[in-house]
Amino acid sequence: MTRRVTILARSAFGFSAAEVLNRLINLVTMMIASRHYGVAEFGRFGAAFALTGILAVFTCFIAPANLTRDLCQRPNERLAILVSYLWQRLFVMIGSSAFLVLVLSYGDPRQMALALFCYLFLYNLQTVMNARSGLMSQELFHLAALSSVVHSVLILLGAYVPVRLGLSLEMMTASLAASQVIALGFVLLLSAAHGYPLRQMARQRIDWAYMAWDLKRNLPLWLALSSIAGYSRINVVLCQALQGDYETGLFTAAQRFFLGFSLIAAIYQQVTYPRMVRDVEDAERTGAYMESSGRLLMVAGQLVAVLATLGGMGLMAAIWGRGFGASATATQVLIWALGVSFMNQVFSNILIAEGRPTMFMWITMAALAVNVAANLALIAPLGAVGASAASVMTEASVLAGMLWSLRAYHRTWAVLSATARSTAAAATVIIAARWAGLHGVPALVTVPAGSLLYLAAAWLTGVIPRHHLADVFRRLMPEPQAAADAPVEQLNGRSLV
Repeated sequence: MTRRVTILARSAFGFSAAEVLNRLINLVTMMIASRHYGVAEFGRFGAAFALTGILAVFTCFIAPANLTRDLCQRPNERLAILVSYLWQRLFVMIGSSAFLVLVLSYGDPRQMALALFCYLFLYNLQTVMNARSGLMSQELFHLAALSSVVHSVLILLGAYVPVRLGLSLEMMTASLAASQVIALGFVLLLSAAHGYPLRQMARQRIDWAYMAWDLKRNLPLWLALSSIAGYSRINVVLCQALQGDYETGLFTAAQRFFLGFSLIAAIYQQVTYPRMVRDVEDAERTGAYMESSGRLLMVAGQLVAVLATLGGMGLMAAIWGRGFGASATATQVLIWALGVSFMNQVFSNILIAEGRPTMFMWITMAALAVNVAANLALIAPLGAVGASAASVMTEASVLAGMLWSLRAYHRTWAVLSATARSTAAAATVIIAARWAGLHGVPALVTVPAGSLLYLAAAWLTGVIPRHHLADVFRRLMPEPQAAADAPVEQLNGRSLV
Protein backbone atom coordinates (compact mmCIF):
# COMPACT_ATOMS: atom_id res chain seq x y z
CA MET A 1 0.00 0.00 0.00
CA THR A 2 2.87 2.41 0.77
CA ARG A 3 4.32 1.77 -2.70
CA ARG A 4 1.03 2.87 -4.27
CA VAL A 5 1.10 6.19 -2.41
CA THR A 6 4.68 6.78 -3.53
CA ILE A 7 3.72 6.12 -7.18
CA LEU A 8 0.78 8.51 -6.89
CA ALA A 9 2.87 11.29 -5.38
CA ARG A 10 5.68 10.92 -7.92
CA SER A 11 3.21 10.73 -10.80
CA ALA A 12 1.52 13.92 -9.62
CA PHE A 13 4.89 15.68 -9.41
CA GLY A 14 5.95 14.43 -12.83
CA PHE A 15 2.71 15.41 -14.51
CA SER A 16 2.83 18.86 -12.92
CA ALA A 17 6.41 19.33 -14.10
CA ALA A 18 5.33 18.42 -17.64
CA GLU A 19 2.50 20.94 -17.39
CA VAL A 20 4.96 23.64 -16.32
CA LEU A 21 7.27 22.83 -19.24
CA ASN A 22 4.43 22.96 -21.74
CA ARG A 23 3.30 26.34 -20.43
CA LEU A 24 6.79 27.70 -20.99
CA ILE A 25 6.89 26.31 -24.51
CA ASN A 26 3.44 27.73 -25.21
CA LEU A 27 4.69 31.17 -24.14
CA VAL A 28 7.74 30.93 -26.41
CA THR A 29 5.52 29.81 -29.31
CA MET A 30 3.32 32.85 -28.80
CA MET A 31 6.39 35.12 -28.78
CA ILE A 32 7.54 33.66 -32.10
CA ALA A 33 4.10 34.26 -33.63
CA SER A 34 3.76 37.81 -32.31
CA ARG A 35 7.18 38.94 -33.48
CA HIS A 36 6.71 37.58 -37.01
CA TYR A 37 3.04 38.20 -37.80
CA GLY A 38 2.29 41.50 -36.02
CA VAL A 39 -0.52 42.72 -33.79
CA ALA A 40 -3.59 42.04 -35.98
CA GLU A 41 -2.55 38.55 -37.06
CA PHE A 42 -1.55 37.77 -33.47
CA GLY A 43 -5.08 38.79 -32.52
CA ARG A 44 -6.50 36.22 -34.97
CA PHE A 45 -4.12 33.62 -33.56
CA GLY A 46 -5.11 34.42 -29.96
CA ALA A 47 -8.84 34.39 -30.73
CA ALA A 48 -8.57 31.01 -32.49
CA PHE A 49 -6.68 29.53 -29.54
CA ALA A 50 -9.19 30.99 -27.07
CA LEU A 51 -12.22 29.58 -28.89
CA THR A 52 -10.72 26.14 -29.33
CA GLY A 53 -9.34 26.19 -25.79
CA ILE A 54 -12.90 26.44 -24.48
CA LEU A 55 -13.77 23.27 -26.40
CA ALA A 56 -10.50 21.58 -25.44
CA VAL A 57 -11.55 21.66 -21.78
CA PHE A 58 -13.62 18.58 -22.60
CA THR A 59 -10.36 16.65 -22.91
CA CYS A 60 -7.69 18.57 -21.04
CA PHE A 61 -8.27 18.61 -17.33
CA ILE A 62 -9.96 15.76 -15.51
CA ALA A 63 -8.96 12.66 -17.42
CA PRO A 64 -5.14 12.82 -17.05
CA ALA A 65 -5.22 12.93 -13.25
CA ASN A 66 -7.86 10.19 -13.03
CA LEU A 67 -6.01 8.08 -15.57
CA THR A 68 -2.81 8.14 -13.50
CA ARG A 69 -4.71 7.41 -10.30
CA ASP A 70 -6.80 4.56 -11.74
CA LEU A 71 -3.82 2.91 -13.42
CA CYS A 72 -2.00 2.93 -10.07
CA GLN A 73 -4.93 1.83 -7.94
CA ARG A 74 -6.35 -0.83 -10.31
CA PRO A 75 -3.37 -2.46 -12.03
CA ASN A 76 -5.31 -5.62 -12.92
CA GLU A 77 -7.78 -3.56 -14.97
CA ARG A 78 -5.14 -1.38 -16.66
CA LEU A 79 -5.91 -2.53 -20.19
CA ALA A 80 -9.67 -1.97 -19.96
CA ILE A 81 -9.18 1.44 -18.33
CA LEU A 82 -6.80 2.60 -21.07
CA VAL A 83 -9.04 1.46 -23.90
CA SER A 84 -12.16 3.02 -22.37
CA TYR A 85 -10.30 6.22 -21.74
CA LEU A 86 -8.99 6.44 -25.33
CA TRP A 87 -12.44 5.78 -26.79
CA GLN A 88 -13.89 8.44 -24.51
CA ARG A 89 -11.38 10.95 -25.89
CA LEU A 90 -12.17 9.90 -29.46
CA PHE A 91 -15.91 10.48 -28.94
CA VAL A 92 -15.20 13.89 -27.42
CA MET A 93 -12.87 14.88 -30.25
CA ILE A 94 -15.42 13.97 -32.93
CA GLY A 95 -18.27 15.73 -31.16
CA SER A 96 -16.38 18.91 -30.28
CA SER A 97 -14.76 19.11 -33.73
CA ALA A 98 -18.19 18.87 -35.37
CA PHE A 99 -19.47 21.60 -33.06
CA LEU A 100 -16.47 23.78 -33.89
CA VAL A 101 -17.05 23.39 -37.63
CA LEU A 102 -20.74 24.24 -37.15
CA VAL A 103 -19.92 27.38 -35.14
CA LEU A 104 -17.35 28.61 -37.66
CA SER A 105 -19.09 27.55 -40.87
CA TYR A 106 -20.71 30.97 -41.32
CA GLY A 107 -17.51 32.93 -40.73
CA ASP A 108 -14.24 33.65 -42.51
CA PRO A 109 -12.81 30.45 -44.09
CA ARG A 110 -9.29 31.49 -43.08
CA GLN A 111 -10.34 31.88 -39.46
CA MET A 112 -12.16 28.55 -39.63
CA ALA A 113 -9.01 26.79 -40.89
CA LEU A 114 -6.93 28.51 -38.22
CA ALA A 115 -9.32 27.45 -35.45
CA LEU A 116 -9.40 23.84 -36.64
CA PHE A 117 -5.60 23.65 -36.69
CA CYS A 118 -5.48 25.21 -33.22
CA TYR A 119 -7.96 22.65 -31.95
CA LEU A 120 -5.97 19.75 -33.39
CA PHE A 121 -2.85 21.19 -31.76
CA LEU A 122 -4.48 21.52 -28.33
CA TYR A 123 -6.21 18.16 -28.51
CA ASN A 124 -3.05 16.26 -29.45
CA LEU A 125 -1.01 18.29 -26.98
CA GLN A 126 -3.15 16.94 -24.17
CA THR A 127 -3.18 13.42 -25.63
CA VAL A 128 0.62 13.42 -25.55
CA MET A 129 0.58 14.53 -21.92
CA ASN A 130 -1.98 11.85 -21.06
CA ALA A 131 0.11 9.16 -22.75
CA ARG A 132 3.06 10.39 -20.70
CA SER A 133 1.01 9.97 -17.53
CA GLY A 134 0.70 6.28 -18.43
CA LEU A 135 4.51 6.01 -18.45
CA MET A 136 4.66 7.68 -15.05
CA SER A 137 2.07 5.29 -13.62
CA GLN A 138 4.55 2.48 -14.41
CA GLU A 139 7.37 4.45 -12.72
CA LEU A 140 9.11 4.98 -16.08
CA PHE A 141 10.01 8.51 -15.07
CA HIS A 142 13.15 8.70 -17.23
CA LEU A 143 11.08 7.86 -20.32
CA ALA A 144 8.46 10.42 -19.34
CA ALA A 145 11.21 13.03 -19.04
CA LEU A 146 12.64 12.02 -22.43
CA SER A 147 9.23 12.29 -24.09
CA SER A 148 8.73 15.71 -22.49
CA VAL A 149 12.01 17.00 -23.93
CA VAL A 150 11.25 15.62 -27.40
CA HIS A 151 7.75 17.07 -27.18
CA SER A 152 9.08 20.52 -26.35
CA VAL A 153 11.61 20.46 -29.17
CA LEU A 154 8.92 19.48 -31.67
CA ILE A 155 6.67 22.35 -30.57
CA LEU A 156 9.49 24.85 -31.02
CA LEU A 157 10.37 23.46 -34.43
CA GLY A 158 6.70 23.47 -35.42
CA ALA A 159 6.56 27.22 -34.82
CA TYR A 160 10.07 28.27 -35.83
CA VAL A 161 10.48 26.48 -39.17
CA PRO A 162 7.34 27.94 -40.86
CA VAL A 163 8.29 31.42 -39.62
CA ARG A 164 11.77 31.09 -41.10
CA LEU A 165 10.25 29.90 -44.38
CA GLY A 166 7.89 32.89 -44.47
CA LEU A 167 4.71 30.77 -44.43
CA SER A 168 1.27 32.03 -43.45
CA LEU A 169 -0.19 31.96 -39.94
CA GLU A 170 -2.49 29.09 -40.96
CA MET A 171 0.48 27.04 -42.16
CA MET A 172 2.40 27.68 -38.95
CA THR A 173 -0.59 26.47 -36.91
CA ALA A 174 -0.90 23.38 -39.14
CA SER A 175 2.80 22.72 -38.50
CA LEU A 176 2.20 22.94 -34.75
CA ALA A 177 -0.66 20.43 -35.04
CA ALA A 178 1.56 18.07 -37.08
CA SER A 179 4.31 18.32 -34.44
CA GLN A 180 1.88 16.96 -31.85
CA VAL A 181 0.99 13.96 -34.02
CA ILE A 182 4.71 13.13 -34.29
CA ALA A 183 5.14 13.57 -30.54
CA LEU A 184 2.18 11.27 -29.88
CA GLY A 185 3.68 8.60 -32.13
CA PHE A 186 6.97 8.87 -30.23
CA VAL A 187 5.31 8.40 -26.83
CA LEU A 188 3.29 5.43 -28.12
CA LEU A 189 6.49 3.80 -29.41
CA LEU A 190 8.10 4.28 -26.00
CA SER A 191 5.03 2.76 -24.36
CA ALA A 192 5.00 -0.24 -26.72
CA ALA A 193 8.73 -0.82 -26.16
CA HIS A 194 8.27 -0.93 -22.38
CA GLY A 195 5.33 -3.18 -21.80
CA TYR A 196 2.16 -1.53 -23.09
CA PRO A 197 0.35 -4.21 -25.16
CA LEU A 198 -0.90 -2.04 -28.03
CA ARG A 199 -2.13 -5.05 -30.04
CA GLN A 200 -4.19 -6.31 -27.12
CA MET A 201 -5.56 -2.81 -26.60
CA ALA A 202 -6.80 -2.78 -30.20
CA ARG A 203 -8.84 -5.94 -29.48
CA GLN A 204 -10.05 -4.89 -26.02
CA ARG A 205 -13.76 -4.14 -25.59
CA ILE A 206 -14.94 -0.83 -24.18
CA ASP A 207 -15.87 -0.87 -20.51
CA TRP A 208 -19.04 1.20 -20.79
CA ALA A 209 -19.74 0.92 -17.05
CA TYR A 210 -16.33 2.41 -16.21
CA MET A 211 -16.80 5.18 -18.76
CA ALA A 212 -20.20 6.15 -17.32
CA TRP A 213 -18.87 6.04 -13.76
CA ASP A 214 -15.86 8.16 -14.72
CA LEU A 215 -18.06 10.82 -16.30
CA LYS A 216 -20.43 10.86 -13.32
CA ARG A 217 -17.75 11.26 -10.66
CA ASN A 218 -16.11 14.11 -12.56
CA LEU A 219 -19.19 16.16 -13.40
CA PRO A 220 -18.94 18.89 -10.69
CA LEU A 221 -15.20 19.36 -11.13
CA TRP A 222 -15.53 19.24 -14.91
CA LEU A 223 -18.19 21.97 -14.80
CA ALA A 224 -15.93 24.06 -12.54
CA LEU A 225 -12.94 23.74 -14.85
CA SER A 226 -15.13 24.37 -17.88
CA SER A 227 -16.23 27.63 -16.26
CA ILE A 228 -12.59 28.56 -15.64
CA ALA A 229 -11.78 27.82 -19.27
CA GLY A 230 -14.74 29.99 -20.24
CA TYR A 231 -13.94 33.07 -18.16
CA SER A 232 -10.22 32.92 -18.96
CA ARG A 233 -10.84 32.79 -22.73
CA ILE A 234 -14.24 34.21 -23.59
CA ASN A 235 -12.91 37.76 -23.23
CA VAL A 236 -10.55 37.17 -26.17
CA VAL A 237 -13.41 35.90 -28.35
CA LEU A 238 -15.67 38.81 -27.34
CA CYS A 239 -12.86 41.30 -27.91
CA GLN A 240 -12.46 40.08 -31.49
CA ALA A 241 -16.21 40.19 -32.09
CA LEU A 242 -16.63 43.70 -30.63
CA GLN A 243 -13.34 45.43 -31.44
CA GLY A 244 -11.58 43.49 -34.21
CA ASP A 245 -8.20 41.81 -34.60
CA TYR A 246 -5.95 44.72 -33.55
CA GLU A 247 -7.45 45.21 -30.07
CA THR A 248 -7.59 41.42 -29.71
CA GLY A 249 -3.86 41.26 -30.45
CA LEU A 250 -3.15 43.82 -27.75
CA PHE A 251 -5.25 41.96 -25.19
CA THR A 252 -3.78 38.58 -26.17
CA ALA A 253 -0.28 39.97 -25.50
CA ALA A 254 -1.41 41.21 -22.09
CA GLN A 255 -3.10 37.93 -21.25
CA ARG A 256 -0.14 35.80 -22.36
CA PHE A 257 2.17 37.94 -20.23
CA PHE A 258 -0.19 37.31 -17.30
CA LEU A 259 -0.40 33.56 -17.94
CA GLY A 260 3.36 33.24 -18.22
CA PHE A 261 3.70 34.05 -14.53
CA SER A 262 1.13 31.41 -13.56
CA LEU A 263 4.17 29.13 -13.45
CA ILE A 264 4.92 30.57 -10.01
CA ALA A 265 1.72 29.18 -8.51
CA ALA A 266 1.99 25.95 -10.54
CA ILE A 267 5.47 25.15 -9.21
CA TYR A 268 4.50 26.03 -5.65
CA GLN A 269 1.43 23.81 -5.77
CA GLN A 270 3.21 20.82 -7.31
CA VAL A 271 5.61 20.86 -4.34
CA THR A 272 3.12 21.53 -1.52
CA TYR A 273 -0.10 19.85 -2.66
CA PRO A 274 0.68 16.23 -1.61
CA ARG A 275 1.49 17.31 1.95
CA MET A 276 -1.59 19.54 2.11
CA VAL A 277 -3.78 16.56 1.13
CA ARG A 278 -2.38 14.56 4.03
CA ASP A 279 -3.02 17.43 6.44
CA VAL A 280 -6.50 18.30 5.20
CA GLU A 281 -8.25 16.65 8.16
CA ASP A 282 -6.23 18.86 10.52
CA ALA A 283 -8.09 22.21 10.51
CA GLU A 284 -5.21 24.10 12.14
CA ARG A 285 -2.62 22.94 9.62
CA THR A 286 -4.93 23.48 6.66
CA GLY A 287 -5.80 26.96 7.91
CA ALA A 288 -2.10 27.75 8.29
CA TYR A 289 -1.48 26.51 4.73
CA MET A 290 -4.33 28.66 3.47
CA GLU A 291 -3.07 31.84 5.11
CA SER A 292 0.69 31.37 4.66
CA SER A 293 0.42 30.30 1.02
CA GLY A 294 -2.13 32.98 0.24
CA ARG A 295 0.06 35.72 1.71
CA LEU A 296 3.24 34.57 -0.02
CA LEU A 297 1.70 34.06 -3.47
CA MET A 298 -0.22 37.33 -3.24
CA VAL A 299 3.06 39.18 -2.57
CA ALA A 300 4.70 37.34 -5.48
CA GLY A 301 1.85 38.36 -7.79
CA GLN A 302 1.91 41.98 -6.71
CA LEU A 303 5.70 42.11 -7.09
CA VAL A 304 5.21 41.16 -10.75
CA ALA A 305 2.46 43.81 -10.97
CA VAL A 306 4.87 46.47 -9.69
CA LEU A 307 7.49 45.42 -12.25
CA ALA A 308 4.98 45.41 -15.13
CA THR A 309 3.45 48.75 -14.13
CA LEU A 310 6.83 50.45 -13.94
CA GLY A 311 8.17 48.65 -17.04
CA GLY A 312 5.39 49.95 -19.29
CA MET A 313 5.61 50.07 -23.05
CA GLY A 314 9.28 49.17 -23.26
CA LEU A 315 8.74 45.88 -21.47
CA MET A 316 5.91 44.75 -23.74
CA ALA A 317 7.75 45.77 -26.91
CA ALA A 318 10.83 43.85 -25.73
CA ILE A 319 8.82 40.66 -25.16
CA TRP A 320 6.33 40.65 -28.03
CA GLY A 321 8.01 42.83 -30.64
CA ARG A 322 7.45 46.18 -32.30
CA GLY A 323 3.92 47.47 -32.25
CA PHE A 324 3.02 45.81 -28.95
CA GLY A 325 3.98 48.77 -26.77
CA ALA A 326 0.34 49.83 -27.07
CA SER A 327 -0.63 46.76 -25.03
CA ALA A 328 1.11 48.21 -21.97
CA THR A 329 -2.06 49.81 -20.55
CA ALA A 330 -4.08 46.60 -20.84
CA THR A 331 -1.19 44.70 -19.22
CA GLN A 332 -0.88 47.21 -16.38
CA VAL A 333 -4.58 46.72 -15.59
CA LEU A 334 -4.71 42.94 -16.00
CA ILE A 335 -1.55 42.19 -14.03
CA TRP A 336 -3.20 43.32 -10.80
CA ALA A 337 -5.34 40.20 -10.94
CA LEU A 338 -2.22 38.00 -10.74
CA GLY A 339 -1.85 37.88 -6.96
CA VAL A 340 -5.58 37.23 -6.56
CA SER A 341 -5.37 34.47 -9.18
CA PHE A 342 -2.51 32.84 -7.27
CA MET A 343 -4.57 32.81 -4.07
CA ASN A 344 -7.57 31.40 -5.89
CA GLN A 345 -5.50 28.47 -7.15
CA VAL A 346 -4.39 27.60 -3.61
CA PHE A 347 -7.89 27.94 -2.15
CA SER A 348 -9.46 25.86 -4.93
CA ASN A 349 -7.00 23.05 -4.19
CA ILE A 350 -8.13 23.08 -0.57
CA LEU A 351 -11.76 22.71 -1.66
CA ILE A 352 -10.86 19.81 -3.96
CA ALA A 353 -8.79 18.11 -1.26
CA GLU A 354 -11.72 18.44 1.14
CA GLY A 355 -13.94 16.66 -1.37
CA ARG A 356 -16.08 19.74 -2.12
CA PRO A 357 -15.98 20.04 -5.92
CA THR A 358 -19.65 21.12 -6.00
CA MET A 359 -18.83 24.31 -4.06
CA PHE A 360 -15.93 24.94 -6.44
CA MET A 361 -18.34 24.47 -9.34
CA TRP A 362 -20.84 27.08 -8.08
CA ILE A 363 -18.10 29.64 -7.41
CA THR A 364 -16.62 29.34 -10.90
CA MET A 365 -20.00 29.32 -12.65
CA ALA A 366 -20.92 32.55 -10.85
CA ALA A 367 -17.56 34.01 -11.89
CA LEU A 368 -18.26 33.07 -15.50
CA ALA A 369 -21.52 35.05 -15.36
CA VAL A 370 -19.67 38.05 -13.88
CA ASN A 371 -17.03 37.80 -16.59
CA VAL A 372 -19.44 37.70 -19.51
CA ALA A 373 -21.46 40.64 -18.16
CA ALA A 374 -18.36 42.72 -17.46
CA ASN A 375 -16.87 42.01 -20.88
CA LEU A 376 -20.06 42.97 -22.69
CA ALA A 377 -20.21 46.22 -20.71
CA LEU A 378 -16.53 47.22 -20.93
CA ILE A 379 -15.01 45.92 -24.18
CA ALA A 380 -17.12 48.08 -26.51
CA PRO A 381 -16.04 51.42 -24.96
CA LEU A 382 -12.57 50.47 -23.71
CA GLY A 383 -11.31 47.67 -25.99
CA ALA A 384 -8.39 45.63 -24.61
CA VAL A 385 -8.32 47.67 -21.40
CA GLY A 386 -11.98 46.82 -20.80
CA ALA A 387 -11.28 43.11 -21.26
CA SER A 388 -8.45 43.40 -18.73
CA ALA A 389 -10.68 45.18 -16.22
CA ALA A 390 -13.31 42.44 -16.63
CA SER A 391 -10.68 39.81 -15.81
CA VAL A 392 -9.71 41.65 -12.62
CA MET A 393 -13.37 41.79 -11.56
CA THR A 394 -13.74 38.07 -12.30
CA GLU A 395 -10.77 37.02 -10.18
CA ALA A 396 -12.02 39.24 -7.34
CA SER A 397 -15.42 37.51 -7.47
CA VAL A 398 -13.72 34.09 -7.33
CA LEU A 399 -11.68 35.20 -4.31
CA ALA A 400 -14.83 36.35 -2.52
CA GLY A 401 -16.46 32.97 -3.11
CA MET A 402 -13.38 31.05 -2.01
CA LEU A 403 -12.99 33.00 1.22
CA TRP A 404 -16.67 32.54 2.02
CA SER A 405 -16.50 28.79 1.38
CA LEU A 406 -13.38 28.43 3.55
CA ARG A 407 -14.61 30.67 6.36
CA ALA A 408 -14.57 27.74 8.82
CA TYR A 409 -10.78 28.10 9.04
CA HIS A 410 -11.19 31.65 10.43
CA ARG A 411 -8.51 33.09 8.13
CA THR A 412 -10.70 35.32 5.95
CA TRP A 413 -9.98 38.59 7.72
CA ALA A 414 -6.25 37.88 7.93
CA VAL A 415 -6.07 37.25 4.18
CA LEU A 416 -8.13 40.33 3.29
CA SER A 417 -6.14 42.54 5.68
CA ALA A 418 -2.82 41.35 4.24
CA THR A 419 -4.11 41.90 0.69
CA ALA A 420 -5.19 45.46 1.50
CA ARG A 421 -1.83 46.33 3.12
CA SER A 422 0.12 44.80 0.25
CA THR A 423 -1.91 46.70 -2.35
CA ALA A 424 -1.45 49.97 -0.46
CA ALA A 425 2.31 49.37 -0.25
CA ALA A 426 2.50 48.59 -3.99
CA ALA A 427 0.47 51.67 -4.93
CA THR A 428 2.66 53.92 -2.77
CA VAL A 429 5.85 52.55 -4.30
CA ILE A 430 4.50 52.96 -7.86
CA ILE A 431 3.50 56.59 -7.20
CA ALA A 432 6.94 57.34 -5.75
CA ALA A 433 8.72 55.63 -8.65
CA ARG A 434 6.61 57.48 -11.22
CA TRP A 435 7.39 60.77 -9.48
CA ALA A 436 11.10 59.94 -9.60
CA GLY A 437 10.79 59.07 -13.30
CA LEU A 438 9.19 62.43 -14.03
CA HIS A 439 12.18 64.11 -12.38
CA GLY A 440 14.77 62.43 -14.57
CA VAL A 441 15.50 59.15 -12.78
CA PRO A 442 15.89 56.44 -15.50
CA ALA A 443 13.73 53.31 -15.63
CA LEU A 444 16.81 51.15 -15.09
CA VAL A 445 16.88 52.61 -11.58
CA THR A 446 13.18 53.05 -10.76
CA VAL A 447 12.08 49.52 -11.77
CA PRO A 448 14.50 47.48 -9.56
CA ALA A 449 14.40 50.08 -6.78
CA GLY A 450 10.61 50.07 -6.79
CA SER A 451 10.53 46.29 -6.57
CA LEU A 452 12.91 46.22 -3.61
CA LEU A 453 11.01 48.99 -1.86
CA TYR A 454 7.74 47.07 -2.30
CA LEU A 455 9.24 43.94 -0.71
CA ALA A 456 10.58 46.02 2.16
CA ALA A 457 7.19 47.68 2.65
CA ALA A 458 5.43 44.30 2.60
CA TRP A 459 7.80 43.04 5.29
CA LEU A 460 7.51 46.14 7.47
CA THR A 461 3.70 46.20 7.31
CA GLY A 462 3.47 42.55 8.38
CA VAL A 463 2.14 41.19 5.11
CA ILE A 464 4.60 38.28 5.27
CA PRO A 465 5.49 37.71 8.96
CA ARG A 466 8.41 35.50 9.87
CA HIS A 467 6.28 32.63 11.19
CA HIS A 468 4.34 32.45 7.92
CA LEU A 469 7.57 32.32 5.92
CA ALA A 470 8.76 29.52 8.20
CA ASP A 471 5.56 27.58 7.53
CA VAL A 472 5.97 27.98 3.77
CA PHE A 473 9.63 26.90 3.83
CA ARG A 474 8.70 23.86 5.93
CA ARG A 475 6.20 22.82 3.26
CA LEU A 476 8.74 23.34 0.49
CA MET A 477 11.29 21.07 2.14
CA PRO A 478 11.24 17.30 1.32
CA GLU A 479 9.08 15.25 3.66
CA PRO A 480 10.59 12.66 5.98
CA GLN A 481 10.36 9.20 4.41
CA ALA A 482 7.99 7.93 7.08
CA ALA A 483 5.47 10.65 6.22
CA ALA A 484 5.88 10.20 2.49
CA ASP A 485 5.14 6.48 2.80
CA ALA A 486 1.98 6.88 4.88
CA PRO A 487 -0.56 4.11 4.24
CA VAL A 488 -3.34 4.78 1.76
CA GLU A 489 -5.93 4.46 4.53
CA GLN A 490 -4.55 7.64 6.15
CA LEU A 491 -5.56 9.60 3.06
CA ASN A 492 -9.25 8.94 3.80
CA GLY A 493 -9.95 8.02 0.21
CA ARG A 494 -8.53 11.21 -1.30
CA SER A 495 -6.22 11.17 -4.29
CA LEU A 496 -2.80 12.78 -4.42
CA VAL A 497 -3.16 13.35 -8.18
